[in-house]
This record gives sequence, structure tokens and C-alpha cells, in this order.
Amino acid sequence: MKKLILVLIALFVLQLLFSSTSFAESSADFLFENSEEFYEPDIINGPWVYHSDNLTIYIKKSYVDKRVYYIADIYIRQNETAYTGWAKMKRFTRETELPHIIARRYDAVFAITGDYISHSRNNKGVMIRDGIVYHDKKDADTLAILPSGEMEVYTKGTISAEELLSKGVHDSLAFGPIIVLDKQITKAASTHHLKPQNRRAGIGKVEEGHYVAIVSSSKFTFKEYAQMFINYGCEWAYNLDGGHSAAMIIMGEQVNAHNADNILGGDVAIRQRPIPDVLLFGKSPLVPSENEKAVYKGSR
Repeated sequence: MKKLILVLIALFVLQLLFSSTSFAESSADFLFENSEEFYEPDIINGPWVYHSDNLTIYIKKSYVDKRVYYIADIYIRQNETAYTGWAKMKRFTRETELPHIIARRYDAVFAITGDYISHSRNNKGVMIRDGIVYHDKKDADTLAILPSGEMEVYTKGTISAEELLSKGVHDSLAFGPIIVLDKQITKAASTHHLKPQNRRAGIGKVEEGHYVAIVSSSKFTFKEYAQMFINYGCEWAYNLDGGHSAAMIIMGEQVNAHNADNILGGDVAIRQRPIPDVLLFGKSPLVPSENEKAVYKGSR
């Protein structure tokens, strides 16, 4: 089985090397037919590969002008859906936790930063969690998770909580802005108050069943960040809470650190901000509990 996994990973890497859109034009399913759930990380340099019947995650470490970012290809099948998680599993909590701890509480395979729903000063859009409407406003773009597992984005003021609930939406996030739409950089990427260089977290859609999440350890402007998603063939891309909130977690470990390039590294101040909510994919019994010691520096 070990040799099979290594062969599959090698095929993945070769496909990435010869595809500018990172699998945008083909399915990865043929690589994993009839295989058992597995997780194979290369902690130092990547990639990190997870596969189950309904979910495939492939994370690679990349650079732009020596600036570091992590990109995750996410493949969902059989109505696998993203979902949201709360700090300490408390709804609309004012409490916060490190994002890898939240992910572990839910046994989540993959996680990225959410929209900091409890922040009192952020502009609000339509924010739904577990079918409960917390905000129904028109001041921020909205990302909605549909019952089919697909995700869609809506510019501010174009969708209401009632309309999303009628579509069967149980979770929606409203941070934004939408930085890519119809494969073009949006006006918001140039005008939004968060446009200057910062560490970033966000997600984009390549095609049905295929999403891309990008989290950076280095700083990028919105235009630079949006171009990354376009380079990977995304139809749209949606910005999530960044800065010191930005986090990408695989199997309970945070791959990005905020002040260093080395995953394992020494004992240094990482300054990962504890947050109240995250966006999650999958569940696995292989995920460590929140009480087990973290290995990666970003998780400490």
C-alpha cells in the first residue's frame, strides 16, 4: 500500500508540473479509484495528500518572488459539503481558540479561516450558521454553501437570508470581498479598504467539485492575491479573514506560520490569532484530539 501511495503522489506532482491550472481541466479521481482512506504528508517541503471516498485534498507550498503561500486543491464528491465550526463548539461564541484546535474538535480533515462572525465592527452580509441567521445585512459579499456541496458567491446586497434558506443553505460567510468573478479581478480588489499588502486566506472555485484554497505566510495585495486564483483557473475567488487570523490546517496541524518558512522550526513567537470560527471540510478518525501535542510550528 505504501508503494501505491507514493506512486499516486508522484502522478499528482507530475500532473501539477504540466498543468497551469492545477487540475482545473481534469478530475483527480482516476488516481484514487478503489483506494482506502489515507494521509501522506511531506512535512518539510510538501505536498500534503489526503484521500477518502468523498474528499481529496492536495496541498503544495509555493513561492512568488520568495514570498510563501500554500495552495490546496480540494475535490468533493457525492454531495460532500463544507461546514463551519465554532471555538469550543459554542454557537455564536465570543470566545476564541487557535484554529487547529477548533478543527480537531470537529475531527476535520481540512480547515481555513472563517469570517470572524462575532467581530462587532466588521461590515456584515448574510451570515448563517447551522441554519440560524445571525446577520441579514447588505454591507459585505457573501459565500454560501449549497446542499449539493457546491459553493457560490453573491455581491453585497444581491441576496438575502430568506433567499439562501429557501435554497437549503445552512451555512454562509460574509467577510469578502469577492476578488475574482467570471475569471476577472473585481473592482473591489482595487477599492476595498483591506486591499494593501497582508497575509491572506481565501477560497476559489475552479469547476463543480473542485475548489482551491490559498493561505499565505507572506504579504500580498488583493490584486496580487486575486491573480493567484486566476492563474489556477478559478471562476471566482472569495477573501476570508486574513492577517494574523490566516490559517490552513490539514489533519489537525497548521501548515502556515506567520513569521517563518520552516514548518517544524525552533520555538519562536508565531502570533497566530485565536479566532471564533473556521471553514471545514471532511471528517476523519485519523485527526488527533485537541489534547494531543501539535507538531507543526504554526499550531503552537
